[in-house]
Amino acid sequence: MFRAYILVVTSSFFQILFLRKMDFLVSSVCKCVVGELVDDANKAFHDVKDCGDQIATLQTEAHQLKIKSETIDQELKYAIKKGKEPVPGVEKWIKEAEMLESEASLLEIEFHKRTGSLFGYALNFKLLLNLSKKAKDKLHEAESMKKDGDFHEVARAPSPDYTVEKPGGTLLGMEEALQLLEIYMNSSNIRIFGICGMGRVGKSTVLKRFCSGLDSDDRMPIYVDMNELGMAQLDEQHKAEAIQNSIIQQFREEKNMTSDKASHIHTRLKKMKFLLILDNLCEYIDLKNLGIPDLQDNSNGKVILSTRFADICNQMEAKIVRVECLSLQDAWTLFKEKAGETARKLMKDKRIRELALDLVRKCDGLPEALINVGYAVAGTESQDQWHYIIEQMDIKPWKIANMEKVLHSLKLSYDALDEKLKKCLLYCSLYPAGFSINKEWIIDYCMNEGLFDKYSEGLHYLGQLKVKSLLDSGHAENQIRMHPMMHAMALWIACEGGDSENRWLVQANLKLTEAPKDWAGAQRVSLMRNKIVSLPPNPNGKELETMMLQVNTHLKQIPDGFFIHMPILKVLDLSQTAIEKLPAGIGSLLSLQYLNVSDTKIKSLPKELGELVKLRFLLLSRTPIEIVAKGVIARLTELQVFFIDFSYGNWRVGSSANGVDIEEFESLNLKALGISVESKDALLKLSKYYMLAQSIVTLQIRGCIGLASITNESLGKNMKHVKTLHIKSANDLKELVIDHHEWYLESVSNLHLQHLPGVKILWHQGCSFQNLTKLSVCGCDGMEILVHRKLEISEVGKTEGECEEDDGGDAYEDEEDMNSAAAILEEDSWEDISPFPYLKSLELIHLPELKSLSEGKRLLLPSLEHLRVVNCPKLNKLWMATREVPDVLGEDLWWSKLEWDEGCTKPKFTSLVE
Repeated sequence: MFRAYILVVTSSFFQILFLRKMDFLVSSVCKCVVGELVDDANKAFHDVKDCGDQIATLQTEAHQLKIKSETIDQELKYAIKKGKEPVPGVEKWIKEAEMLESEASLLEIEFHKRTGSLFGYALNFKLLLNLSKKAKDKLHEAESMKKDGDFHEVARAPSPDYTVEKPGGTLLGMEEALQLLEIYMNSSNIRIFGICGMGRVGKSTVLKRFCSGLDSDDRMPIYVDMNELGMAQLDEQHKAEAIQNSIIQQFREEKNMTSDKASHIHTRLKKMKFLLILDNLCEYIDLKNLGIPDLQDNSNGKVILSTRFADICNQMEAKIVRVECLSLQDAWTLFKEKAGETARKLMKDKRIRELALDLVRKCDGLPEALINVGYAVAGTESQDQWHYIIEQMDIKPWKIANMEKVLHSLKLSYDALDEKLKKCLLYCSLYPAGFSINKEWIIDYCMNEGLFDKYSEGLHYLGQLKVKSLLDSGHAENQIRMHPMMHAMALWIACEGGDSENRWLVQANLKLTEAPKDWAGAQRVSLMRNKIVSLPPNPNGKELETMMLQVNTHLKQIPDGFFIHMPILKVLDLSQTAIEKLPAGIGSLLSLQYLNVSDTKIKSLPKELGELVKLRFLLLSRTPIEIVAKGVIARLTELQVFFIDFSYGNWRVGSSANGVDIEEFESLNLKALGISVESKDALLKLSKYYMLAQSIVTLQIRGCIGLASITNESLGKNMKHVKTLHIKSANDLKELVIDHHEWYLESVSNLHLQHLPGVKILWHQGCSFQNLTKLSVCGCDGMEILVHRKLEISEVGKTEGECEEDDGGDAYEDEEDMNSAAAILEEDSWEDISPFPYLKSLELIHLPELKSLSEGKRLLLPSLEHLRVVNCPKLNKLWMATREVPDVLGEDLWWSKLEWDEGCTKPKFTSLVE
């Protein structure tokens, strides 16, 4: 019993103990859970209650961050304009700062929408709790961004030019340059050589790749990057010191020398084999002043440099290695690599592939442009997006992502020019990108702007722009071409960095059928080479100075009021349009200095044209003008260049004819004149005006009844600057040259003879056509021979001392004397005849009696490039010799019957019949 009692008591005790323990545990757990819930509730309550303060604090932090980001953004833009590029992360940080400020503003707006209170408690508790959490997160983000925004520098010197490697490690498109560098490096005779090319083409990349492959044990490389030294901001003394310091630091010794640095460098380098590498050179450097030993006396040293300017290489007597833009094939490879997989898939569509090729061509092989355009199309999903990017490339390429950085870099070349060269370059950008521009067009415009006064000076300026890699050679010798990205750079500059996009309104060669309606703010407008049908009746042209509408062959009419509101227009080009008359409003252009209506259908010059008293250039060539208002020419007293050749020619002399009195020219002081004449009297009168005759550069003689010969008497000694001579339908003309001892048209470079039935011989020995580059003979039915050696009396039957004074004749008393002379001359082994040493183009068209190019001897044509022969059935021998193999265009049957003599050049033949 006792034991049972003890067990019951013990069991009860443990039950009580267990129950108490459980009660304690439950109480503790409940207190813990409830406490946590209460704490969380209290915390949430305070977060909601303080939400407004948190958002206000966030607004303050975001505003401070915005100020900081704007400051950094301004610094970055300024640095980019100086040719630097952003450090990694800075652009991303600016965008994130802008985004955070925007998100903070949205949170504040949302807070004010949701808040309301009753006895201190929020009505929209859950939403405000969420807003409070977001505000806290953004505050932490703002604090972190403030620390991340402490940039040591926001931009630095440009990184090496972009390029891409082919499999195997060779640089895309750069193999030839690397091979040439290797040759120059191994040559014992070449001490200094330079890599030259336009900006961002890959010069530094090629230089570094080449130098990285050199054996440093054989020759100590000393690398100096002019960009890193900030040369543009230094004066001459500090430039030299900066280069010297860079060289000395690479000796791995003195860091801050105060003694004569040039002597120290000279002493060190004289004892070692070295390669001095000057990267990004933008001006001439005197190596001797730096302390570099004379390279001619020191076989141990070599210098290699990279520069955009070929004239620097010439000044430093460096052999030039040109780095050219990529070929179309290499450009396509680079573009596809950067465009990414999505774009490459799209390009399987033929239409997209054609658009892609168009984009690649617009970059014209410039690696960095190709890369940026590739990145631009990487996310495209439709054909419309491709069209948009192409449109931007045509009109505003700086709108394409990262392209502005390319333009900033190219601008460094522009910044190095003087003001005249800058204006000359900008004028080139009025033409389509990549278009071959005749030099005389640009020179005429620039002369009108007063940049220079002489044509030869204009050629010099264009040559300077070429050697500075800002212009290229065009398709022909007399043409220049502007690389599409240089074109984009020039327009970007003209539009003030893209801020005034309408300032230079250039939409050339874009197949436009309508002209833009609003020209407000435009200083220059170029709509050339389009298909424009009509012009706006009243464009806003108050600020317009230049308007170029040439080669719009569908444009037939100028609205009557079109010119009324263009008070400062100076240049107007309407050439190669279909306009038939000039409106009376042309007289309101009182500031006009340049007017070109060549190759139009204008039939009359209105009296209002005489109001343009400031006109300096008037070009009316190849127009069907029949009427010229009386006194118009005489009133244009400021004219310096006047071309009305292949146009009006009915000039009146005294009472003859009924056209414009040729005396109207007396009031003019011309520098260049192109003119057509239709009467012998007018030709003689014109030749007697000394200053006027001196100014003639193009002369067309047509008709001229009674004109039997072109002699010094008919042309006079004054016409010695004629470059183009065209003689047409002068039926009475028997001989082109009579006085062969002294021919005053020796400056002629372009000679065209058309429909002269009485002329049998073009050239007699003794006449000088030393400058002739193009000769065209067409429809001269009686022409038998081009070149004939005249026989002098003194050459036949006379001994020394017996020769009588020669009167220049070439006829003999009888046939016996002629045969005797021919026999003597045949024994004398004549030299080959070379009357046209610079002739490049020869056209022989419809000459049924032509038998030979020359008589008795081979004709030397050392410069001939093109020969065209049409309907010359009796010409069975081309007895000529040339330096290069020329191209011949002719008929198959004629070519197959030609006879060839030993020692004559056999040209390359192309059939007239395809």
